[in-house]
Amino acid sequence: MDKIIKEEIARIGELMNVQILKESEYSDCERFSDNKQKRFVCKRIASLRSKLHSRDGIGLRAIIDRRIEELETKIPDELQTKFIEGAELLFSLGKITEREKDYFIDKKVINNKLVYIDGEWQPINKLNTNYYDLAELLTDLIYREGTNLRSTIQSIINDPLTTLKRMKPTLESMLSEYFKDTKEFLDYTKNIQKTSAIGEKAENDVKEYLESNGFKSIYDGGNGDLIDMAFGTDLIMQHPELGVKTIQVKNSEKAWNKDDEYKNVDWVVIANPLTIYDNKTKEQIEL
Repeated sequence: MDKIIKEEIARIGELMNVQILKESEYSDCERFSDNKQKRFVCKRIASLRSKLHSRDGIGLRAIIDRRIEELETKIPDELQTKFIEGAELLFSLGKITEREKDYFIDKKVINNKLVYIDGEWQPINKLNTNYYDLAELLTDLIYREGTNLRSTIQSIINDPLTTLKRMKPTLESMLSEYFKDTKEFLDYTKNIQKTSAIGEKAENDVKEYLESNGFKSIYDGGNGDLIDMAFGTDLIMQHPELGVKTIQVKNSEKAWNKDDEYKNVDWVVIANPLTIYDNKTKEQIEL
């Protein structure tokens, strides 16, 4: 590693309070844990967050969408039935309009395509907006391409946004050249898998808690659930006295932005520590 790049890593790392976790712990850019330079470059790219995928930023969302089209298939029939029943249920509860229901069923379910392998939804479906996984993909792309690598790394460390915006017109062709097999993208989903696992555990914990308090599940989503993605509803639970509740689950208070509308949801339930809030009043509910 060049001395000047080492110095830049030390200088900016101190400013950003960057801490490299132990290899046994999973964190963003972990795939580069054996290469400090590469991992630092990845972290600098990840610092751009939503600018990586937004149209006015680097524009990776549209690029990834085009690249993974060849992997997409229609939604499996069993899941189509589940999502349609979920939308019909929300409509019957007055949570969505008939127009919203019909649009969802037509555009998001019947005539939609996503990546499934053996009937299982794949994390690559979220790659287009996950800035940590996009940062890992871009880092490998830059190192594979290799042209003027030293100066490119230097520029990314100093100003990742300006540097990547200069590369923006050629990023799609670079990805086609250095990732000829689109299936390689399936490996750039480690951060998505991590957050999905956390979310799924939170949903299961909340569901079990509510069931222990007399609720019955009449809809639960799980990984890749389109009802959750379209209407913010993770669970629909029924209680003999409290009736039917549509629920958005969050792993922690920090993960809940109270300004988010979630107009189709009755309760927001925090898994850790387990706390129930009325979505409209934001007041805590005791069972």
